[in-house]
Amino acid sequence: MNKRRSGRMRDSAETPVIQREAGVAACGGTGGRVRKRVLWLSLLLPATTLICAAAVPQSHPQKKTAATSVGSAEAGFGKDVLPVLRKYCVSCHTGKSAQAGIDLAIAKDSIAVLKDRSSWDQVVQNIASGHMPPAGSHAPSGVQREALVNWVQSTTTTADCLVKDPGHITLRRLNRAEYNNTVRDLCGVDIRPADSFPNDDVGYGFDNIGDVLSISPLLMEKYVAVAAKVAHAAFQNPDEALRPVVFDPPRLTYVNQSARTGDHAVLAALNSEVACDYNFPIAADYTLRAVAYQNQAGPEPAKMQIKLDDKEVAVRSVVANGRDPKPYEIQMRVPA
Repeated sequence: MNKRRSGRMRDSAETPVIQREAGVAACGGTGGRVRKRVLWLSLLLPATTLICAAAVPQSHPQKKTAATSVGSAEAGFGKDVLPVLRKYCVSCHTGKSAQAGIDLAIAKDSIAVLKDRSSWDQVVQNIASGHMPPAGSHAPSGVQREALVNWVQSTTTTADCLVKDPGHITLRRLNRAEYNNTVRDLCGVDIRPADSFPNDDVGYGFDNIGDVLSISPLLMEKYVAVAAKVAHAAFQNPDEALRPVVFDPPRLTYVNQSARTGDHAVLAALNSEVACDYNFPIAADYTLRAVAYQNQAGPEPAKMQIKLDDKEVAVRSVVANGRDPKPYEIQMRVPA
């Protein structure tokens, strides 16, 4: 996140003088962020939080559970389903002439129900809504309806859960795209830290297969380095963000007939410059304040140009004289 920025001030007309009184101060602006501490663990432990995308499932024996479920289903069918079918349903839903093509007379056990799931989905829907049996016919009570519906739903759900063990699922890390997106969504900073990672391994044309996404020593080092980078970008102490930084004349670089005179930086000619390097802690809005005055030698006041990374930020006319130097402020946006 930290980038070395080069700031320059250039004289484009007369001779402004940068005093040491307040120096040149860069103050943190509105870009600072304060995040909850709970997220800190996600950054300090990339190998456990940001790397993991799937957990290894626990494999439990299914044989005893399946046998128990089948016996329970058969008991429930004989108690809650079969009597209702025989008394209220099979008179209309039997054989080839069965209404709606649903033959309930062939339902002798829970296996028959599971083999014809689509028909029984319709049965449950119509019985639960009261559409069946039709109006004017003998109908089961509300308790009987509820018992039948609950049995069908629980039996089919249990059958869906008793699938065979799909096998081993490899614990895998996030690939580079997933890591970038996770940092952005979790921490609110879009700095794409995973772009510095080694290329992801590919298997069968995909880069998110756990069996091929290995973690090399180099990648682990990158995780640790990136965690610090993301933490610095996402967690910013407001006091540090708003603390002024003063650039005294000894810290400045003098170019094109600019010079240090005592506690002043003197820009003595057209296009003379003073510059300084500064690592801005975060991408944010900053205020640059320069205390300056001019010794006017022509009809126009001196002009002071401010640049960031050799790109012009602003130009200010310096009208103050040596007896009463004035501060000149510039608002500038420092990108990531």
